[in-house]
Amino acid sequence: MTLHRGVSVKPNAAGGSVRITAGRIGGSVYAIDNQNVYKVNQNGDISNKQPRSKQILRDALETRAGIHK
Repeated sequence: MTLHRGVSVKPNAAGGSVRITAGRIGGSVYAIDNQNVYKVNQNGDISNKQPRSKQILRDALETRAGIHK
């Protein structure tokens, strides 16, 4: 099995994906690995390879409030 970095957009065995989940909950979904932060906002827009120093809670609240994507 090969692992790929980034956001999963393909449906899994249960029919869901990170992009689908973000839309269903109406908020951002984040994934973190040892190098980067990956994000999908509630509109399905993907931001890959953001720095690990990103303030995730602040970003999530600002995205939810419509301050930025």
